[in-house]
Amino acid sequence: MTILKKEFLDDRDRLEELIIKNQPARINGSNDKKTANFFNHNTKVALNKCDFIHFNSKEQISFMIFDIDEVGEKKAIEAFPKISDFWNYLSDKIGLEPTFITQTSKGYHFAFHLKNHIFTHQEKPYRYLMAIKSSIIELVGCDINGSARNYGIWRNPLRHNYYFSDSFNYELKDFRDLIVPEKSIQQKFDKTIMIRQINSNLLTVGNRNNAIFYSSMGWAKGKKNLTSENIYYYALLVNDKCDIPLNKKEIRSISNSVYSYYKANEINISSGAKQEERDIDKGAMKFDKIKRLSKVEYILEVERRRKLSAQRTNEIVDSEQKKENMRELQKKQSEYIKIINQKKVDEAIETINRAGKKLTISEISRQSKLSRNTVRKYI
Repeated sequence: MTILKKEFLDDRDRLEELIIKNQPARINGSNDKKTANFFNHNTKVALNKCDFIHFNSKEQISFMIFDIDEVGEKKAIEAFPKISDFWNYLSDKIGLEPTFITQTSKGYHFAFHLKNHIFTHQEKPYRYLMAIKSSIIELVGCDINGSARNYGIWRNPLRHNYYFSDSFNYELKDFRDLIVPEKSIQQKFDKTIMIRQINSNLLTVGNRNNAIFYSSMGWAKGKKNLTSENIYYYALLVNDKCDIPLNKKEIRSISNSVYSYYKANEINISSGAKQEERDIDKGAMKFDKIKRLSKVEYILEVERRRKLSAQRTNEIVDSEQKKENMRELQKKQSEYIKIINQKKVDEAIETINRAGKKLTISEISRQSKLSRNTVRKYI
């Protein structure tokens, strides 16, 4: 539970304190969205000088944040020119006041502060949170990619036009009336159906992503009132059938993609073996269409092509892993340099203070042997 200082009367001070108390001591941020992940600051500093900041973390969620860019065929900012207009729209749709609303170039970000952190390793509360987010996305018409994620870069409300409601310390149970009841889903999540719908030969390394995607697309086709969370549950059950299951982050990405097609009513594929066989003649491998083969020859040719596709996928995965390792090494090296530079600056300041000299950027630069621009980053 977050308690704010009683002497704070100004909305800006209260919102700043709320964010600081629910964020790490240092966060990423910048005045440019594309570079916001590259610069790390003290959280208070970031809130005062960065237009874009990092909310939450991979381990814990303190704010449920949503993004809305469009309403029908209009930009959200055109449909709701004022924050008060959008507040009225939210009130009608979900009946709960967000902790803060931030105006963007296309529309709005809005967030609900949670009384208790939700830790991503706790599967039950995390699934409950995602079910809530899925329902709010559906009810309000939020952007799926910008709203389904739980951590990342959003606009800093203190550096944009914003509204702070002073409504925080929400609990998940406060949102339970928004969740679509399971009984409204026409199809039960039955594992035996999964087995009939997908060829187990496709659930091997190199084929899993496509297999789960097409199976989920086929399952979702024609059903009513599905949410992204329903599709995510289905994809998880299919994933359980894989020789080596994918991680949940990949499953979430696949289910969000399927839900995008579902919401746009653009699922035009058929499910099952026919789809799987037809896809053999397409794709990045550029295979020729299979013609004039006996049944045995056809099966052998299909198997050969699947192995080649799996081999290509593994090569791509290996390449991506090497790139990821290199990025991780560069990141660690960058963090190490930051620590060393910060130490040099701190020691230089201490030396100057002991000597009774005037504390200036130039003097710190001379003592630390770092450039003035570098020194400014660590002050």
